[in-house]
Amino acid sequence: MNNNCIENIINLLASAYSIIMIEHYMILLLIIKARNNVNLQDQLLNLVRDHLDKEKRLIETARLNDCVSNDLANTIGEFISNIDNGLLMVSDPEFVSSYISNFTDALRIIAKYMVNHEELASRVMTELQRVVRDGVKILM
Repeated sequence: MNNNCIENIINLLASAYSIIMIEHYMILLLIIKARNNVNLQDQLLNLVRDHLDKEKRLIETARLNDCVSNDLANTIGEFISNIDNGLLMVSDPEFVSSYISNFTDALRIIAKYMVNHEELASRVMTELQRVVRDGVKILM
């Protein structure tokens, strides 16, 4: 693996841990608090949408295609599909209508999505960390 690949992966990991992973837990906390706080309900949907947009841009600009194995590329592809599905969900007029009229059910859907999304993100990050460690070991 070349140094550019390792640098790209390290940059992605640094951004992911300083932005993405923190936001995941912030969103999960907001989900818990929004159950009993109407003021937070308005913020939640926009926060999830903004977070997913940010994640998608970050991953798309990381230029990892030539740096990872096919298995990891497939996992990253699965994560990108998960992001796209989340963006479709929070932008779907039917879901937004349900969010307004039956917040409790919509909140369950968002919570289930975010837990799955966070698990998938963690899997991608763990694999990218392994690639970095292996790449650095080769340099030693």
